[in-house]
Amino acid sequence: MRDMASLIFIKENDFNKAWVLAMKKILSQGVKITLKDNRGTQEVLDTCQQICLSGYALRQIQDHKVHPRYPYLSTESYCKEWTPGYLAAHQLKRMHQYLAYERLAAYPSRSGLVNQLGAMKDSLARQIEGGYVDDRCQAITWDPGVDLTSEASPFVQRVWARVYPGRKVDAHFYWRATDCYNHWQSRLICILEMFSRDVLAPNDCRLVRAVLNYDSLFIRCCDIGSAEAVEMIPVDMRKVYR
Repeated sequence: MRDMASLIFIKENDFNKAWVLAMKKILSQGVKITLKDNRGTQEVLDTCQQICLSGYALRQIQDHKVHPRYPYLSTESYCKEWTPGYLAAHQLKRMHQYLAYERLAAYPSRSGLVNQLGAMKDSLARQIEGGYVDDRCQAITWDPGVDLTSEASPFVQRVWARVYPGRKVDAHFYWRATDCYNHWQSRLICILEMFSRDVLAPNDCRLVRAVLNYDSLFIRCCDIGSAEAVEMIPVDMRKVYR
């Protein structure tokens, strides 16, 4: 179905290579659509992608090692929005209509605010102690009462995790939409840093695979030339492992 977004799968152990590959797939297989969001309408090349990262890619993310041609320059400040301190200030001043981290750490349910990340952390602890796995170890961000009519809503929709022997964790992240050229690397760095700090570190666990599911991974048509100019960079193969 050439008039629908292509379904694409990428498995990589290099963070920067994965970004370049995802863009190349969009440029070669993306379908042109008119997208409307909080910035208005824009022409984009769109795809649906599942990207699996492991090995050295996770170390690169941990160390904030983005591609030299990655255009977003505010990754460090953006990561602060995924911290308890920023959340406290946000709740005090209500600086924005929503905060993605707030939905994970203080989700508005009928029974009150729920710290879903804390619940995931506790779930992993019980699973490790009990020697079993629980498919309910997850957190969501979508609040239909707000987001169905809002111009801006969280791009991350759901986080799911499973623990394996040796305290190894496989985490799945479900994304509503992401601008691959401008935001893919920075958003992933921030959410994995948050997940490691709030869920994994307290249990002495280690992330061994991140599965990223994108309903819409796109490049704006105005950025096509810049995206096409991005090239692969040499990698020290001694650091890349599977």
